[in-house]
Amino acid sequence: MLFGEFAFTLGGPCGISGFVAMTLSPIMSAWVCPGPRSRDANEPLGQ
Repeated sequence: MLFGEFAFTLGGPCGISGFVAMTLSPIMSAWVCPGPRSRDANEPLGQ
């Protein structure tokens, strides 16, 4: 009985943390980080 409650106490937050790590973190980083710049055809490499 005690270990079942302990498993639920640890399993719930781990499940929520996994959901946030797999869904919300990539979405928020896509909003914050700028996308790749388009490179002009006449622009030399490295600039």
